[in-house]
Amino acid sequence: MIFLGKIVPTLDDARELALQKLADGSAFRKFRDCVTAQGGDPRALDKFELLPNATGCGKLLPTRRLRDADRRRRHWSSLGLMVPVGEKDDKIDPAVGVILGSQSRR
Repeated sequence: MIFLGKIVPTLDDARELALQKLADGSAFRKFRDCVTAQGGDPRALDKFELLPNATGCGKLLPTRRLRDADRRRRHWSSLGLMVPVGEKDDKIDPAVGVILGSQSRR
């Protein structure tokens, strides 16, 4: 985005600037500003226990191996199951998530 926004003339310069912003902490400070601007709690970036947590866990995919196409289809279906259809003003539960992959921690 740094390059596409024409902030620097080359992709290498953009990469260097991005690494500099990460190293000096200014990228993290800007991210914190973005979280605040969107109504989030920037303290959660330092204390993960402030983030909302899901109250339950369920398995959505079968344990047998699936072909790649079937796995992708089922993956997107599982995401659809996690997001019920509602109204545009409905509140979104930020604790809901999906663990992808064959190795689940639960």
